[in-house]
Amino acid sequence: MHNDAAVAGVLDLVLQASRRAMENACVRPEDIATFVTIHATGHEHPSLADHAAEPLGLRSDVAIVPMTELACAGGAHALALAARLARPGEPVLVGGGEVLSSSFQLQRDVEVGHMGFKFLFGDGGTAAVVTAERPAGPCLEILDSWQYRLPGSLDFYRSRADRWGIHFDSTPEALAAVGKVVPEIPWLDDDWDPQFGIVHPGSKLILDEVTAHGGAPYDALRYSRNELENSGNYGGPTLLGVAARAFDDPPPSGADGVAMSFGPGFRLETSRLRYLA
Repeated sequence: MHNDAAVAGVLDLVLQASRRAMENACVRPEDIATFVTIHATGHEHPSLADHAAEPLGLRSDVAIVPMTELACAGGAHALALAARLARPGEPVLVGGGEVLSSSFQLQRDVEVGHMGFKFLFGDGGTAAVVTAERPAGPCLEILDSWQYRLPGSLDFYRSRADRWGIHFDSTPEALAAVGKVVPEIPWLDDDWDPQFGIVHPGSKLILDEVTAHGGAPYDALRYSRNELENSGNYGGPTLLGVAARAFDDPPPSGADGVAMSFGPGFRLETSRLRYLA
């Protein structure tokens, strides 16, 4: 797929998702103080945030934070960053879109790892509004966040470009890396028992590794498995799609949870959550 088509697709997905997120949050576009965007497909300057801000009706002085290198880790990273940036009366809009079909090199990338991603990857867009104040309705509260880069792991996930377009490469070490980074999470202890998980569904094997290494119980990952089964993996924005499922089938009010994404680096992005009805 040509880059221009990917750029147009990502922009359309982010506009649709962002408008819906602001409507659901009862927040006007002119109230948004900061606009965070995430994507890894469709490359253009000015940024996705610049292209989307005016059609969304955001102010000319809105602070933008465009991010393109985080890939699957982008959703958890963006939400944690938004929680740090949000101030009373100054909400943050997070918008993400991905056209991963633009990275399908069907005749060239034929190794087993590449073929697996062709089954998992899809296109999609999601958005969320993050506020310093508790909203009127149900919400996910971010209590703490933490990120970790595994030393010596830069080639576990990587993209590369040639005259044919974008390629996404993964090594077997990437799956094993989940078991190396999850135990490093500082709040894991004998009392850690999250009732729900907003975990990026990179694959069924990744979700199983999260459970095997104490990140979250199997039953807590039902939202992630449902998103993987019904929507696939559409990069960083997928995490926000998983979060939306928590509102459709909510845990008990006051329940502890965890957000978690893995991406190139090899990077773990995670936050402690609480669901408030």
